[in-house]
Order: sequence, then structure tokens, then C-alpha cells
Amino acid sequence: MGALAATVTSWIYLTKPDLSMIINGVLAGLVAITGPSVYPWYGTDSGPLAGLFPGGERAQILIQLLGIMAVAAFTVLFSLVSWLIIKASIGIRVSAAEEENGLDLGEHAMDAYPEFEITH
Repeated sequence: MGALAATVTSWIYLTKPDLSMIINGVLAGLVAITGPSVYPWYGTDSGPLAGLFPGGERAQILIQLLGIMAVAAFTVLFSLVSWLIIKASIGIRVSAAEEENGLDLGEHAMDAYPEFEITH
């Protein structure tokens, strides 16, 4: 969501998705989800579940596996639907000129690696 919010924001304000802003959005999202996972008020054998290794609970690893499968299923389905909508509405391919010049300039209005130059 951090990447998505940064993409939309940079698209609105800069008229292009800015890669550096998107990366900062990813970082902000990671920071946002890290804080709530720390529970300093729980002791070693208390809390929602004591955990797989300290308490010997198998329920914790099953819950984690269920979460992994749920995120994977959502990601695959959401991505598939998103790409199909994009393909049907505006298309996925870029022009031949943009392919030749590179998408850094065409899509992001910035040169990611200005020190590299391809000569023919």
C-alpha cells in the first residue's frame, strides 16, 4: 500500500510515476507494519500464542502458513485481474520510439543510469 500510495501521489503531482518516490513508499509501508508486531508487555510464555519454538505450539506455524497462502493467493489474483484490465483498456506495449529510448525517460521522465550509454 505504501508503494501504491506513493505511485498515485507522484502520478498526480508529477504526472509520471517517480521510481524514487515509489521506493520510499515501499520503505514507509515496511516501517508502518513493523511497529505493531512488537509486544513488549507480553512475557516469555504469554501473548496471543507463545510461538512455535519457545512454547512448542504448532498452531502458530499453521497460522503463519495460512497467512502466507492467503497473501500469495491475493497477490496472484489481484495482479492477474489488474494486468488483464490494463491490457484491455490502455494496452501493455509501448511505442517503438519509447522502446529505443528506454522507459526511464518515457515513463518516469528521468534517466536512471546517465553514466551508461549504448552505442550502435
